[in-house]
Amino acid sequence: MKSLRQRLQQFENLGLFNRKQYDEKPLRVEYSLTDKGRRFNDLLDLAKEIADEWQGTVCRCPLDKECGPEDYCCPKRREAMTRQLAKRAAV
Repeated sequence: MKSLRQRLQQFENLGLFNRKQYDEKPLRVEYSLTDKGRRFNDLLDLAKEIADEWQGTVCRCPLDKECGPEDYCCPKRREAMTRQLAKRAAV
């Protein structure tokens, strides 16, 4: 199993993170996303959005509004909520 430091170093080597080490006791290190890291993060956000749509957890409302978890703005949302409630009741 890799340590957090090893994983962060991998991301740093890939150019996704910047690492800034401060000359303090105890040692303090700060990480931030690079431009490449921000672009990659945008890609991950898009992939999550697509996965949510495929699973029926996000509604693309025909009225072009975001649906809250309790909103029934369209048939797609209504079907998704009905499935979720049925799963909860079965547990």
